[in-house]
Amino acid sequence: MNERDLTRLLHEAVPPIPRDIANPPLATIRRLARHRQAVLVLAAAGLVGVVVGVGGVVVAAPWQGAGPVRPGGSTTPTSTVPTTPLPNATEIPTPAGSVRAAVVSRDSTEVTIYVNPDYLRCITFPNVQPSVDERPDRVIVTYRGEGEATECERTVASPHVVTLAEPLGDRLMVDGDGTTIRPFFEAGLPVLPAEWEAIPSDYGSLDGTWFTWGFQKYGVGPNRQVQISAGAAATPRHIVEEVDLGSRIGLLFDGPNYPGVRWTAGDLTYEMRVIPNEGDAEILDGVRLLIDEFNWP
Repeated sequence: MNERDLTRLLHEAVPPIPRDIANPPLATIRRLARHRQAVLVLAAAGLVGVVVGVGGVVVAAPWQGAGPVRPGGSTTPTSTVPTTPLPNATEIPTPAGSVRAAVVSRDSTEVTIYVNPDYLRCITFPNVQPSVDERPDRVIVTYRGEGEATECERTVASPHVVTLAEPLGDRLMVDGDGTTIRPFFEAGLPVLPAEWEAIPSDYGSLDGTWFTWGFQKYGVGPNRQVQISAGAAATPRHIVEEVDLGSRIGLLFDGPNYPGVRWTAGDLTYEMRVIPNEGDAEILDGVRLLIDEFNWP
């Protein structure tokens, strides 16, 4: 057997590489990489009024309670993900476990759930119809609806409001599949004067470890913006001093990503940061002024 015969036999013995492997979806990979990089950069910068993404952070969650809250098996839906966006995404039902975070109003009866998007297929769920089943120990939120094809750069969590017959209190929140939904309470926030307004914000995805609000004031005194975040675990800070926050004690902190004040309400740690204006000399003094301006529970 000569070299030519050996080469021919090797070609016949090795099957051809499948087309989908030989030609990887580079455009889709680059698009998703750009999108993920953008939302992660924005989240790291702590900006408000923009799309905020979630990294793969895992923290302890004491709010889940001592007993199991997942009667329906796995909380992470599995699916076969195509390499390109579907041409007709309205045929895609809302996956179980898509809701991990909810915001509870001050009176604890109005709840905004956030249905996470499907990043890989560029699908959002703005047409979901949520409903609630209230029980003594938990509130079960179910949501039905089909997905909507969206520009991949605009895949954000979709907010939907449900109203409870009774205040949520210390009841657990789960979805119909048993996935725990983490509530974040507006009752833990200060009451801002009338000239302050909320900044509309989009969230790339919410995993239940944090939530962020943005507020701004224009036209009355110096223009100001603040960001208030809440999380189940506290990040180490350089504490400067203790301050009075109504019925609570706050901790004034300094650091590279804007100074601010921290307090706890229930099992959540809240942090308020002041976004500095150009020319601000001492931002900590600005935090102190806002503490005096706001009404603290």
